[in-house]
Amino acid sequence: MSNIIEVLFDARDLEAPEPLSGALRYAKNLKNDEYVKMIHRMRPCHLFDMLEKMCVWSYDFEDKNEHIIFMAKSDESIAFTKELIKNEYDRIVS
Repeated sequence: MSNIIEVLFDARDLEAPEPLSGALRYAKNLKNDEYVKMIHRMRPCHLFDMLEKMCVWSYDFEDKNEHIIFMAKSDESIAFTKELIKNEYDRIVS
């Protein structure tokens, strides 16, 4: 697998609507060799329908009272991200 780059978006200290607008900006500019890891203090529920319309894969979960959201576009970056989630968080993503 080629080198996939993590783009970190830490939204924990941002006030609405910055986490949502920032996540959408990151998703729009996402390259095939990148994935976004977003950290937030809450689950941005409106985000996921928007990502689906943009054809951006996403996966989210809560870990240590933080919400972790992953986003990727290409098959290679999605596969890489699923493997990373499995290895780092011991979660199986189908």
